[in-house]
Amino acid sequence: MPQRIEPKPSGEVIATLIDSLYNDKPADSFETSFFNWKIQAPIYANVMNNGTIPNLPDNIAVETHVKVDGKSIHYRRMQSQIKFTGMSCCIES
Repeated sequence: MPQRIEPKPSGEVIATLIDSLYNDKPADSFETSFFNWKIQAPIYANVMNNGTIPNLPDNIAVETHVKVDGKSIHYRRMQSQIKFTGMSCCIES
């Protein structure tokens, strides 16, 4: 008789995203390993800006911290502005 191996999280964010959407389990972080430590890492996803970052156009994609549940992927609006300096940018409060 083969031995049963219990499923366990892979440490990849996609597993948490799918589980949250399919099973309506709200999540804004996922468990992953960092060397020998188990940590909770925030979930980031690429979404249409739609006001997430106020001084960027709405019709561009931005990578931001999200909350996921059975209804959707919900982005969090930032209160900060993005300041562009040459070829780089930084977040300004």
